[in-house]
Amino acid sequence: MAINFRFPEGKSELVKSHAFKIMGHAFRRWRSNLNTKYIQKGLTPFHEFGKITQSQWETLVAKKISPEALALSKRNSEQAKQNKHPPHLGPGGYEGKREVFRKMDEEAEASGNTKVKKLRPRLKQWIYGRSTDSSDSSLKFPNPETEEVVSRI
Repeated sequence: MAINFRFPEGKSELVKSHAFKIMGHAFRRWRSNLNTKYIQKGLTPFHEFGKITQSQWETLVAKKISPEALALSKRNSEQAKQNKHPPHLGPGGYEGKREVFRKMDEEAEASGNTKVKKLRPRLKQWIYGRSTDSSDSSLKFPNPETEEVVSRI
């Protein structure tokens, strides 16, 4: 059964570009999963992924256990640990939370919180994305040292 897609005139390149972007992300995530589930544990994925050849597997393993790859992984790990305010956005990212952020803006304005109103839109979005509670206009963030929630702004 063949599936055909029709796109408006001039949009096929845009769709193609987006499809390749999604495939690239999926492929990198899959290789990362292979690394964590198999390479780091000394296992092979041939029972689950039978289409991977021995030479392809050996090439991937050699790349992932190289000193450069291990150093990069360690550096990225250390950098991720320094992030004191990770985002709490969910699968939709900032775009999926746009309506929630708009409601938070309205609640802040209704409660008379002028500090939030004065913030630039991009900064406000960054702050809202890292707030642990979006139920009212006061923003709450986890304190990395004590693991308790602190109210700010």
